[in-house]
Amino acid sequence: MVRDKTFVVAALRSWSDTEASPGQAMARELAQENRVLYVNPPVDWMALLGGGGNRETERKNRVLRGSEPAIRRAGSSLWVLEPPLVVSSFSKIYSDLVFDLLNRRNGRRFAEVIRWAMAHLGMGEHYLLIENDFYRGLYLKEYLDPELTVYYRRFDLQQVDFWRRHGERLEPRLVRKSDLVVTADVMLAEQVRAYNYDTYAIGRGTDLEGFDPEHRYRKPSPLYGIPRPLIGMTAPLSVMFQSPDLLYRVACAFPRCSLVLVGGEDALFSRHGLHRLNNVFFMGAKADRELPAYVAQFDACISPEARNGHTRASYPDSVVRYLALGKNVVATATDPLLPFGEHLALARSDGHFLELLERALREPPLEGLRRERARFARTFSWHDCVQRLYAVMELVLSEREEEDGCREEELTVN
Repeated sequence: MVRDKTFVVAALRSWSDTEASPGQAMARELAQENRVLYVNPPVDWMALLGGGGNRETERKNRVLRGSEPAIRRAGSSLWVLEPPLVVSSFSKIYSDLVFDLLNRRNGRRFAEVIRWAMAHLGMGEHYLLIENDFYRGLYLKEYLDPELTVYYRRFDLQQVDFWRRHGERLEPRLVRKSDLVVTADVMLAEQVRAYNYDTYAIGRGTDLEGFDPEHRYRKPSPLYGIPRPLIGMTAPLSVMFQSPDLLYRVACAFPRCSLVLVGGEDALFSRHGLHRLNNVFFMGAKADRELPAYVAQFDACISPEARNGHTRASYPDSVVRYLALGKNVVATATDPLLPFGEHLALARSDGHFLELLERALREPPLEGLRRERARFARTFSWHDCVQRLYAVMELVLSEREEEDGCREEELTVN
């Protein structure tokens, strides 16, 4: 049984004290029944020199200076390692040979720091979970020698510019050498199963705390005085992920509706013509605990995603949260959202988006549909995801034991 074990989670994103990443949520769930060391990615020279006021970079800097410990406790059986290490950044190097030499050097130094932290915490035999990072995680199996190496492919990083150049070579290599590959959906599994037979879709989770379809939420004070119907979105307003041009078309096509945008803006978004429209209301960034009350007030929810490598690589948690409250949802038809098709309206074009939104506003969901959407959203829990992870790990471990038993029998007979 995969319980009361030690997990080393090599994460794609650093541990955040303000906004939990998917890797962080999975680590917390694993720590309910195991000891977990969550390893932040090491800082590279470019980020260190240009980090400015970035909170994560400042913390890494303090660890490097020795003014803050490299290991901190995040739970009764959960620790976070901030590697006291600076690595080279060379993703733009075209030469495969040079890149691989430098990347192996980074991997060896990274593993040395992880081994030091494990020794400090008295950790020995362990399972290694690499969360999507096929650069920094490529050589960890060789240098850490875990009982089992699991590669969690949460999204297709090869669609993102930073990872694309060498990702086509390196991700298949990591998939092959891993003992088990798990993915966030079936499509991600099918893309790499040819490289490793032991590939399984286990899903992923979304934090739905506070999103209760039976609860009667108080109307947030910033919404008083804003005329209905309300078309709403709760997501960071970034041109990398959301299409401000499509939002502009929505506001113009529905002048009697109010477009309510909840989320912090990037610089490009803050200068867009959306700010000149009278029926667009910017609420700014809100804490997660405040979001359910906003979503509860929306007459229709939207996810007007830009069509690029970033949105092809991940689906927005906000969509799951809209469904958790049974809302009518209209979204751009990106690859990660295709499996959601039975529960929301997916638009093939901007014009189609407006047609679907008009229908969503005209036809409020029936109670049975609301409940079915809420039920579907609840399948995106980290608890269920980790339980499925345990099941496939136990399957691979049992198959390994059977193979070892067969080898022993052959040796005995010979």
